[in-house]
Amino acid sequence: MNLNHVSKVASFGLTLNMEERFALKAAILKLRANGAGAVKFWGKINGTSRDYLICCSADTSSTFPAKNFYYCTSGDYELKKLVKRALTGKQLALAQKLQNTHAFVGDPAKPIGPEGEEEEKEAEEGVTPADMTYREIHQLAFVVWSVDNATSIIPRGSYCMASNGALVPNRSFSGLSPQEATNISSYYHLRPPQARAAEWENKTGAAKMENILDQVGASRPASKGPSPVGAWAAGVNNTGDTVNLRSLEYPGYFFFHDLEDGSYGGAYFGDGKFNRDLGFML
Repeated sequence: MNLNHVSKVASFGLTLNMEERFALKAAILKLRANGAGAVKFWGKINGTSRDYLICCSADTSSTFPAKNFYYCTSGDYELKKLVKRALTGKQLALAQKLQNTHAFVGDPAKPIGPEGEEEEKEAEEGVTPADMTYREIHQLAFVVWSVDNATSIIPRGSYCMASNGALVPNRSFSGLSPQEATNISSYYHLRPPQARAAEWENKTGAAKMENILDQVGASRPASKGPSPVGAWAAGVNNTGDTVNLRSLEYPGYFFFHDLEDGSYGGAYFGDGKFNRDLGFML
């Protein structure tokens, strides 16, 4: 979301302090000046010593918006690109194991796995064992992509298919009606389709986003985790002009949709852990 929209989720006790807000704004403007595109605030991952502040940009020059994430720590607000290097088999298993047990410290270089461990078959040419050490920065990347995969949502009609088949923001989107906005099925995941991957691969003509993207609350492949059906809650604020959605799968993610001007956005504030009790809540 845009930094000036952070106040939209402040009613949930989630916000940035003045130092974080102004320093992050300067860092975002610097990134944009260097060609990073429309960089927006994504969220805050809590650490025991320092917190991680995460931003995101979407490359709309590709057929599907390709996301790039950036991070900085509280007190050091220079945004750096978050690693996207694919994890080896052992590292992926370690990341999944640590997701609900590792408490972030706020030190990206901190080793949190067997230092120097390397899978020879998967090691890239010229990569030393030290380079393959699993560090907190790798766990941060895994957690950010995991949270984003489950929570990044957009309202129906806010994106459209361009004439070249690319999925792009719909500049004429003016917002959902109050009835639609409180319905979970009016929202879609802004991620490469999982349950509807075949529809994306076989798309023809100017298809609508709802014919391509995964609907919020719909089922997803077993390989992507348990079904998120029932993993969202929606409500209207006290003044009746904003609809708020929150994730029960990743507590700390909140989304708003302003019914007056059609603006929307979401942000995550938390420790990166998913709700293991979700199955008992549904």
